[in-house]
Amino acid sequence: MAPVILRSRVARMGTSRGIPVPLPMLADLRIGDEIELIAEGSELRIRAARRPRDGWAEQFATMHAAGDDRLPDLDGAVNRFDETEWVW
Repeated sequence: MAPVILRSRVARMGTSRGIPVPLPMLADLRIGDEIELIAEGSELRIRAARRPRDGWAEQFATMHAAGDDRLPDLDGAVNRFDETEWVW
């Protein structure tokens, strides 16, 4: 998909400055009330704020499909500390 380029002015907003973004553009990008600003070189990127644990369900499903979601088999993994220090 080709990028959408929109020319806009930086507006005064009290003691700050703001960039008006059309609502349809925000809706298309699924940007709500929180954003992340990324400054890199001479570019400023804006994206929807990521929520904690975003994408975890998909990652866990991928791990499960690959069989990587099992606990390791610890039989035979006893060391000197286990033999002398633990009291059961």
